[in-house]
Amino acid sequence: SDVVAGAPGYDGPAGANAGRTTVYHGAAGAPTQDEGVVITGTIAETAGDVNGDGFSDVVVGDETTSAASVYYGSPTGLPAAADWTWGLNADHILGSAAGDVNGDGYADVLVLGGQSAYLFLGSAAGLASSSPVWSATVQQDYSNPGDVGTAGDVNGDGFSDVVVGSRNAVTARVYYGSPTGLAGAADWTATSTDGYGSTMGTAGDVNGDGYADVLVAGNSAVYAYYGDVAGLTSGTPDWSYAVAGSLNDPCTAATAGDVNGDGYADVIVGAPSANNRAGKVYLFLGSATGLDAPLLELGGQANYDQFGSSVATAGDVNGDGYADVIVGAPETDQPYQSYAGRAYLYYGSSMGLRSGQEPWTYERASVQYLGKHVAGAGDVDGDGFADLLINAVYTHYWPEQDWTILQHGNDGGGRLALARQTRGDGSPTVVQPWGRSTRDSFAVLLHAVNPLGRGRARLQLQACPPGTPFGHASCQAYTAANWTEVVDAAGVDLAEMAEWLQEDTLYRWRARLLYDSPFNPRGPWHRFLGQGQEADVRAGRLATDLRITMTMMPTEELTLPAQITYTLSYVAAGGPAAGVVISDILPASLDNVE
Repeated sequence: SDVVAGAPGYDGPAGANAGRTTVYHGAAGAPTQDEGVVITGTIAETAGDVNGDGFSDVVVGDETTSAASVYYGSPTGLPAAADWTWGLNADHILGSAAGDVNGDGYADVLVLGGQSAYLFLGSAAGLASSSPVWSATVQQDYSNPGDVGTAGDVNGDGFSDVVVGSRNAVTARVYYGSPTGLAGAADWTATSTDGYGSTMGTAGDVNGDGYADVLVAGNSAVYAYYGDVAGLTSGTPDWSYAVAGSLNDPCTAATAGDVNGDGYADVIVGAPSANNRAGKVYLFLGSATGLDAPLLELGGQANYDQFGSSVATAGDVNGDGYADVIVGAPETDQPYQSYAGRAYLYYGSSMGLRSGQEPWTYERASVQYLGKHVAGAGDVDGDGFADLLINAVYTHYWPEQDWTILQHGNDGGGRLALARQTRGDGSPTVVQPWGRSTRDSFAVLLHAVNPLGRGRARLQLQACPPGTPFGHASCQAYTAANWTEVVDAAGVDLAEMAEWLQEDTLYRWRARLLYDSPFNPRGPWHRFLGQGQEADVRAGRLATDLRITMTMMPTEELTLPAQITYTLSYVAAGGPAAGVVISDILPASLDNVE
C-alpha cells in the first residue's frame, strides 16, 4: 500500500499556504541489522522443506560437537533448539540440501563427515530417522574438505540429483535420484587437477533447456557441465573460467538464481586470492547458449579482506522478483576488531547486479571471520521474503564458538504468505523444487489476508517455460473465477490450478492476491520458498503413473451420447506413491468410473 500526506500550510512557488501533497510508495525493506537469531554451528545451509509444511528448514554442521542439526521453519522462524541432530566422530561436518531425491514430496538432507557422505530422507514428521539410508565414500581431510549438495534435476526425470566433490581425489561425482533414492555407484564422474572438486553444486538451468546444470570449482578455475535428457554425458566441461586462486584460498562458485529475471539461471564466482587477497567476485549471466564472459566484476575494499571466500544466491530478499546474491569477506578489519569480517548483499534487477549500487552490509561486534560462510536460508517464516545465513566465530568467551546468524528478509516484517506448489491431480502431495507434477498441470497455494482487515480475495497465477521472463507471451496466466471471503487476520489458504501446460516442460511461477477494493486491488507477487530461481516444477507424467489401455468391440451398436460403466480393480504393490488417483480418460460423452 502507498500513503498520501497533505501539508495545506506549505509555502511553495505558487505562494504562501499553497499546500503540498506527498505520496510515499510502500516497498519491502532491507534485512534486519540487529543481532539476529544465533545458532551454534560452523556451516549452515538451507535444507529445503524436509517436512512439507511450506516453510524452509535449515541444516547446520558443527565441528565442535561433530554433529549435524536441522531446525524446522515455522511462522515464527527457527526454534531455539534443533529439531533433529545426528552426530559422528569427524572433524569436517557439512550439511546441505539434497532436494527431493525419491519424489515423495519432502526435501532430503546430505551430511558430509569423516570419509563419507550420508543421505537422510524427509517425511511429514521431518527427517524420518537418525540412520542414513545411503552413503558414499569421500576422500577428504580437515585441510582439504570435500563438498556435497543438490545438483537440481540434470536429466529431467523429476527426481533431484546430488553432487559429491573430493578435493583430495580431484574428483566430482553425480548420483541420480529415482523412486528408490540414490544408487550405490555414481552415475557420472569427472576428474581433473588443481583442487578440482573443492566446491560443487547446481548451477541452475543456465541455458534454458529445462535441465539443471552442474558447477565444479578447483583452486583457480570453475567448470560447468550442462544437463540433458541423458543426464551428464561427458567429463569435458561445457564451459570454464580461470581466476586467481591457490591451495589455501581456492575459488568458490554457486548458482546466483535469476538475478535479472530473464528466465535463465546465473552464476556467481568468488576469487578471494585476487588483488593481493582483497578478493574479487564475478557474475556470469545465463543465456540460450549457456555461460560466457563475466558481465560484472566486484572487488574487495582492502588487501587481505578475502572478498568472495564464500558466495551464494540469497533468494529474493526484498520481494522485487529478482534473485539477490550474498558474498562473504571474512578477514575485513573493523576499528573494533581485526579480522572482524563483513557480509555483502547485492540486489538483483532487470540489469542484473549493478556495480554502482550500494550493497547491504552486515557487521557485528565480538566476532571474527564473519562471512567465512554465507548462504540463503530460503523463507523460514513463510512471509514471502528470503532469509540469510551468515557464519562467524564468537570471541567473547573462551573457548571460542562458531556461530550461524539468521537475518530475516524485509527487516523481519511481512505477514504469512506461504507460497506452495502441489500436484495437479487434486492430491495434497507437495512438489519440491525441480520435482514433477502431473502430465499438464500443477496447483499453487497462497495464504491470503486482506490489507483492510476483511474483504474478498482471489488468486492470480503466472507460469512460464524455461528462458522466458514473467509477462512474456509464452507464459500462461490464470485468475481464480470465484472470490473468497477473508474475515479476520488469521486469513485463509487459496489455491489455483495451472492447466493445459506442455507435457515434460519445466516451469517457474509466481502468484499474488487480488482484492475487491479500488484502494488495494492487488498484492505483491510471491515465489515458491521466497526464491528467485529460474525453475520450480516440471509438468509431466509421474514415474508412478500407470497407463492402462484396453480395446473392446461392443456386441450391440451404440448411439451417442451413451453411458458406459466399467470397473477398474487394482492392488497396491508398494512404491513411493502416497495414494492412488484414477483419472478417467474416456471422452466426455462416455462416463462412469467405478
